[in-house]
Amino acid sequence: MAALAPLYNGNSHTVVTVAIDRMYARETAERSIMHEHPLNVLAEAIYTQVFGHLDDKYFSAVKIQEIYDWLEAGDDGEDRTVADLATEWREYDADDVEANRP
Repeated sequence: MAALAPLYNGNSHTVVTVAIDRMYARETAERSIMHEHPLNVLAEAIYTQVFGHLDDKYFSAVKIQEIYDWLEAGDDGEDRTVADLATEWREYDADDVEANRP
C-alpha cells in the first residue's frame, strides 16, 4: 500500500484500478517476451511459408503451436533454413498441407 500511497487520496477504487493496471502491464510484457521467443518466431515463419495463403486465425494459432511443439521436441531447427524446415513440416504434416493447398 505504501507504493500506492501517492495515488490513494482516500479513494480505494483508485488503488484497485492502479494495481490492476500494473498487473496487466506486467502480464502483457511477459506475454510479449514469450511471443518473441526464437522458436515462436521460427514457427510463425514456417507457418507463413507453408500456409501463408490462408486467412483463418484459429487454424493459424493451432498450426503455429503444433509447429512450435514439433520444433521444441526436435532439435530446434538448428543449422537449417526456414525453407528447409518448411519442407520438413510439409512432409511431417502432409495430410493438412494437402487439404489446404491453394
